[in-house]
Amino acid sequence: PESVCLVGTCTPRIEYTLRRTSTGVSPVTQGQNARKTARTMKTAALKPCLLRRLTLKCFIMPLNADLYLDRIDLARYAREETCDVCHVDSMDELVARLRSGRICSGKCPHWPPERVEAFRLALDAGKLLPTIPSLDLPRPAETGLFDLNEPAPDSPLLVTGNSQLTHEVLLAVLATTTAPMWMLSVDTGGNTVDMSLVYKTLTPDAVAAALREDDRISPASPTRIILPGLAEPIAQPLAQALGRPVETGPICAAELPLFLSSAWLRPGDSESPRFL
Repeated sequence: PESVCLVGTCTPRIEYTLRRTSTGVSPVTQGQNARKTARTMKTAALKPCLLRRLTLKCFIMPLNADLYLDRIDLARYAREETCDVCHVDSMDELVARLRSGRICSGKCPHWPPERVEAFRLALDAGKLLPTIPSLDLPRPAETGLFDLNEPAPDSPLLVTGNSQLTHEVLLAVLATTTAPMWMLSVDTGGNTVDMSLVYKTLTPDAVAAALREDDRISPASPTRIILPGLAEPIAQPLAQALGRPVETGPICAAELPLFLSSAWLRPGDSESPRFL
């Protein structure tokens, strides 16, 4: 880790270690006695001109990790014909109505219950997804190919890293469907998807190697291979390495029901509200 001195040539010398996190770097006091030393330092011993020059530019680590709720793109899934049926002037207006929760008096043919439920999950993403703490150390989970709801060889395959926190978020969304699918947990050293791209542990070679380790998905199977949205830069190299198409999914996991569309099945047949 890189260390910087905050007090220049003054004594005693206080060092801080900069630790990489998912949101940048955060200062962590180096040594057990650093805090005590800082408290007992005589302010009078520092020259005023030197005090004015003492600055530390860093990012303070937030309490909770960023789940990218602000990156959910609802307009991407609102088709043009819906505007004519629902009598709205633009996609932005349609999305605004969806966000407000207003419902129509009749049943719109473009809004079946499954589609309404998918939008509801995206709109309520803050309630659906678990609160994930920010950590400065990886938390590894199991690697390999996991089957959900008895998938077939042609069921969708979601690629992710082997971070325990990432698995918690993804499984919170997958618990809302009975659709069969695969989840490929690639060894990223326990880093989340965003940090695994920074540290280059989620690579085309790593994903291809993880796929080849399990013979349940053959190179000839028509499986939809879906990368996390943040992993878009490796989509084309991965497609070339596998010799098959690779899709880039949403950045936020709560958008998956909309992205998978008809492949997303609701548990049960509970009636859902009908949006404008």
